[in-house]
Amino acid sequence: MSSYGYITSGQFATVTSTTVLGKRTDGVEVTASSFIPVNRHLWVLKPTPRASKTGVSNTQLSAAGVVLPTGFVPGQTAKEDKYIKVKVLAVASDCTGSYTADQEIYVDASMLETVDFYGFKVCIVLENYVAGIIP
Repeated sequence: MSSYGYITSGQFATVTSTTVLGKRTDGVEVTASSFIPVNRHLWVLKPTPRASKTGVSNTQLSAAGVVLPTGFVPGQTAKEDKYIKVKVLAVASDCTGSYTADQEIYVDASMLETVDFYGFKVCIVLENYVAGIIP
């Protein structure tokens, strides 16, 4: 039985392929193994952003009376990593790389696509955007 994972608090937690994700409008249960990627796509899990450890106490009040994080500079955007580590859940049969379920890989973060699959967010990436495999 293959296993799939969910992200909780920045960690990968494992569930089986028979885990029910939800129900279709006709009442049929949708399991984790119901989504099969095609056209060289990989179904992956990406980590959720971790909550700030600084909390509300590290804030400042702007001239307009809006609470801003300490060190906030107007016009400056948060720097995000170009590549992120994700966990492979399923692989299209036409992928040429050696990817397996539960394997961790690095991908171009800007190329991740989200598909709404019966209310469950499925994250896919084209095989071209895999930057590295973690053995």
